[in-house]
Amino acid sequence: MDAAALGRCRTTYEGLSRQGFRVLALAYTEVEARANYSADDERGLILVGFLAFSDPPLPDAGEALAALRRDGVEVKIITGDGDLVAAHICSQVGLDPGKIVLGDELAQ
Repeated sequence: MDAAALGRCRTTYEGLSRQGFRVLALAYTEVEARANYSADDERGLILVGFLAFSDPPLPDAGEALAALRRDGVEVKIITGDGDLVAAHICSQVGLDPGKIVLGDELAQ
């Protein structure tokens, strides 16, 4: 994949993520059938496109979080989603995402 194509893929991924979608790239290649496969088999893949999944917050999530704030509870979110998705979901439920700490930063 050349730099221009990689840039278009990154733009697509980031655009969908900023809208709250969880995004998977779908690609394939042909390999012969065998008992075991390894990461080395994942080379020369052909990109088919992206799968975007929506998992919106529950309708009363913002109200529940507001009630917690009124009661003095400070809410922190831990998620396996990417930072762009997390920021979008926070904005939907009335949370200021503030500084988002990624896994590698947390490990330090």
